[in-house]
Parts: sequence; structure tokens; C-alpha cells
Amino acid sequence: KDSVGTGTLFSRRFSLRNILVVFQVAFSVIVLSFGVLCLLSLRALRVADPGYDHKRVLAVSFDVKDELPVNIDFRELFAHLQERVTSLPDVQTVSLASGVPLTATGRSRTGAGYIEDYQRPVDRDYIPWDFMLVGPGYFQTLGVPLLRGRDFAPQDGPGTSRVMVINELMAQRFWPGQDPIGKHVDVGGGPRQVIGVVKAVKFRNIRARPEPLSFWLLEQQLGVKNMPSPPADEWNLLIRTRGDQQSLVSLLKGELESAGLTPATYKISNLAERASELHNPQRVITALLSVIGAVGLLFVATGIAGVMAFEVSQRTREIGVRMALGAQWRDVLRLVLRKGAILTGIGLGLGLGLSCIPCYILTRMVPDFRFVDEYALYGVHMWDPLTYFCVILLVSLVMLAACYIPARRAAKIDPMEALRYE
Repeated sequence: KDSVGTGTLFSRRFSLRNILVVFQVAFSVIVLSFGVLCLLSLRALRVADPGYDHKRVLAVSFDVKDELPVNIDFRELFAHLQERVTSLPDVQTVSLASGVPLTATGRSRTGAGYIEDYQRPVDRDYIPWDFMLVGPGYFQTLGVPLLRGRDFAPQDGPGTSRVMVINELMAQRFWPGQDPIGKHVDVGGGPRQVIGVVKAVKFRNIRARPEPLSFWLLEQQLGVKNMPSPPADEWNLLIRTRGDQQSLVSLLKGELESAGLTPATYKISNLAERASELHNPQRVITALLSVIGAVGLLFVATGIAGVMAFEVSQRTREIGVRMALGAQWRDVLRLVLRKGAILTGIGLGLGLGLSCIPCYILTRMVPDFRFVDEYALYGVHMWDPLTYFCVILLVSLVMLAACYIPARRAAKIDPMEALRYE
């Protein structure tokens, strides 16, 4: 009787070993949950649609931070590249831009002092106005649909009336229910006329939602008083291709290097690759979380297997008595597995609580913390139920496998040997 009852129910269930196993399970649940969320977010980013076919657009940009390697006139270089590239059979359209789409570059902000047919709040001297500098054929190169009006034309050059194209969100913001074509806005060094409206697509990065944005003609902006223009070495050449991009990349490299540039001063890649580079920090975080979660799960499996083995060794005589009194091997198996299931269940509950509840409260009560769900994670919510279900299933299966070995060994104990066990 004393042997059978060795260790109280409380000490068996809440010993230090059991508590450590519970916290190991909880830690694994937390790390694996965030790892799976980041993995699902990366998958969603890979298939995200910016609103145009960015995989078929090559971007040629420059990184000349100090001095030019040689005396290069970038305007002449771009004019030569445009003429050379446009004649190739695998090229559809070519355009210039002050930034590369989906790389958080090229977007600027100024203030609009007057907006035709828009009532400016009396307490504001100007309205924030976002814009990008682009060249003719920019929207055709990216494949952004023109919804109303016209695109930039050859007659919209330096010295002519300044014009701009806006996206549909900007039209809805300032002229809801009106036709924005022909409206004038005093912005960017003088009045500009709206000549077209394009579809609102993602320009800043693949994560951000489309925002109100205007597009100014790069050639018209050069030399505008009190409005600095990007130097020519910060311009970017965008090329829409219809065939093999690799042969075109080789040709572009040859043209750039023949002009005196070195590979370290320029970059050629398609927009999908550029956008993907912004996700590298999340890839590193995902990899770290996955490795830590996998190692943690291995330690948990080892720990719970050790605890179960120790429990079996401590209760060998009890198991022998049970079997001598008629208990079947299935009953012994169930007895040991139940202990592992209790520890796993407590750890899962603790891990889920630590994963979901604080994050849910913080994202509701602390506005600055919402970026974790709205920015760091894309296409998946921090408390996505499918994610936690998969983590619970994975941890449960690993724990079941870890408990099964000592449970199976306990079920095979010979009752007579167990009764003689000291």
C-alpha cells in the first residue's frame, strides 16, 4: 500500500519537473505561433497583387553616393538608353521615374494652397499633397489603367502649362461626385491642371494600401523655382518586357559599362525582385522563429519523454499491482498517456493565452502597437484561428509521440517483476 501510494497526487502533478515541462510547451507554442504567422505572411506577400504586372517590368537605377566614376551626363545616358532599348523586339514601353515602385522611394509631399472646387478648412493654410515625378509612358509601362482623361503627351514639355495625373482615390477625396478633369491646383511652384485619372494601385510598397497620389511630369519639374528636382543620377529607367529579360539585362549592362559605369554603381532587376528585397528582415525573423520553435519543440519532446520515463520508474510497483488485479496493457497505456496529455494541455492553454490575449489587448488599447498586425504581418491576423489550430495539432502530435515510448514500455511490464521492483 505504501509503495502504491508513493507521492501524493499534488506532488506528482505539480512537481518542479512537471512545471518545467508545462512552461517548455507554452514557450514552444508562442514561438511556433509567431513563426507560422510570419511564414503565412511571407506566402501572402509572394502572391500579393499590386494592381499591375510588376514581374514584367525591369528597373535600372543608380547608386552614386560620392563622386561619379567618370564625368557622365545622365540625361544623355538615359536618352541614349531609351532610344536603344525601345528599338528592341522584346521591349514594349520605356519610361523614366524619380523612384522605383514598391520600394518606398520616389514619393514626395508638398502643400496645396488652392484646390479648385474644394473648400479648404479655415484653420489650415495648405492641404498636404503627395506626388511622384514620372516620364511619358509611365502608366503604360507599369500597366496601370487610365480611367478618365488622357496621359502625358509630347506637347506636355518644359515651358508649357504644367499638368498632372491623379489616381482615383485623390479624385474621390477632393472632388467626390465631380469630374476632376480640368481642375486646377496651386501646388508645386504654381498652378497645375488635372488631365487624367488612373486606377489606384500600390506604389509605395506591396504591404501598403493604395493612397491618394498625384503624378507630375518629370521634364516639367526640372528647374521649377523653390521646388528641388531629383538629380539625374537618381532617376530610374522602367522597361516593360514581353520576352526573355535576361538577354535585355545583359544588353543594358553592356551599355552602362561602355558609358564608364561600374557594376557597383547601378542595379538592374525587375520590380518583383525589388519588392521582395524589402521582405528580407521578415525572412530572417521567420527563419529564427522557426529554428527556435523547432529546437524548443525537440527539447519539450525530450523533457516530457524523460518525465514520463521517470514517472514509470517511480510507479513500477503500482503498475504491477494494477496489472495483477486485472488491468490490461491498454489501461496502463492510457494511464501514462493521460499524465502527458494533462501536462501538454496545461502548456497549450498557457501558451495560447500568452500568445493571443496580450497582443489582442495591446492592438486594441495601444495605437502604436497596431503596426505588428497591420504592417509586420500581411494577409493574416495575429490571432488567426487556423494558425493556432495547426500549432496545437503539431505540438499535440509531438507530445503524443514523446509520451508513447515510455507508455509502451510501462504497458509491457511483467506484473511479477514489477511487484519485486525496488
